[in-house]
Amino acid sequence: MAAKGKPQKKAAPAPKKEAPVTLESFIAEELSKARQRAQLSQREVAARAGLTQAAISRLESGDRLPRLETLLALAEATDHVLELRLKRPRQGSAGGPLRRS
Repeated sequence: MAAKGKPQKKAAPAPKKEAPVTLESFIAEELSKARQRAQLSQREVAARAGLTQAAISRLESGDRLPRLETLLALAEATDHVLELRLKRPRQGSAGGPLRRS
């Protein structure tokens, strides 16, 4: 119990741990950024890519891992180029590999 007249000190909030980056979350963020850079709504991207707005929403939320054909259609719909690279990780790299959830 705290002494009378003295304010209680609140415990400092625990530092937030960064969630591990999954392949789904990485792709979701990149798709959302591409759409926003193209200044398009989810509905507009869906129409251009031959998908539904709900499908775009699921992809941008990381609920689904898109097929390569879908990624290509979305890149084209947002006037972007899909780039895929395979490379060896650096020794001691802090980023860590992407994991599938």
